Amino acid sequence: LSVALESSGDGGWDRWEHANDLAVRMKSTQSRSQLNVLGLIGASDWLDNGELSQALSLFLGSGGTVFATPGESPVRMNQTFKKHALLDFTFSRLEQTPFRMAPHRIGTLDESSKLSEVFSGDSSRDLYLTKIRKFLMLKNLEGEIEVPLRNREGHPLVLVKKFPGGGRFVLFCFRMTTDWTDLPVRNSFLPLFVEVCGLSFADSSSSHTTRLNLGDQ
Repeated sequence: LSVALESSGDGGWDRWEHANDLAVRMKSTQSRSQLNVLGLIGASDWLDNGELSQALSLFLGSGGTVFATPGESPVRMNQTFKKHALLDFTFSRLEQTPFRMAPHRIGTLDESSKLSEVFSGDSSRDLYLTKIRKFLMLKNLEGEIEVPLRNREGHPLVLVKKFPGGGRFVLFCFRMTTDWTDLPVRNSFLPLFVEVCGLSFADSSSSHTTRLNLGDQ
C-alpha cells in the first residue's frame, strides 16, 4: 500500500497517514465529543465487532447521529441491526428497476413534516425528479421508527429511530452511488441529509441556528 501510494506522486500516502491518525484519535474519549455524525457505509455483520458495537451505543446514547447505507448482504445487516437494538424490520427483497423502465421516484412529502417545508414550491421539483433505480424493500417495521421519505408506491426509502439522550439512527434504503440513485448528485441531497439526520449549525456567538435551504452554499 505504501509503495503504491507513494509512487503516484500526489501525496496519497501522506493523506492516508493523516486520515488514519484522525481515526485513531477519534476512538479516544477526548475526541469523541467532537464527532457529530458517524457514517456506516455498507453496513453488515462487521458491526458485530465488540468494540464497534459498544462505541456505537455510547455515541447514540450521548446524542450522536449515525447514518447507514446497505452493504453486500442486507440480510446480515438486518440481523445485526436487530441484535444491537438499532432498527427492527424485515428485509423483503432488493427492488431493481428493469432495463429501460421508468425508475422509482420519491413520493409526495407529508405536509406536517419539516421536509415538506424545506422542499416546497419550485424546490420540490428537483427532489421529485430524483431517480431511484435500486432500494431495499422493507416491511414489518417494529418500534418507534419514523419514515420521512417513501417512494410513490409508499415503500420506505429512509428510516429514522430516535434514542434517549437525543441520538438518532438513520438508514437510507439505498447506496449513495449513481447505479442505485442519482440523489447524491442533486441539489436536494445535502438539505435532505441535514434534515433527516436532525442536524443544525449553531452560531457560536449567538443562539441563532442556521438551516440549510435548497440552493444555499
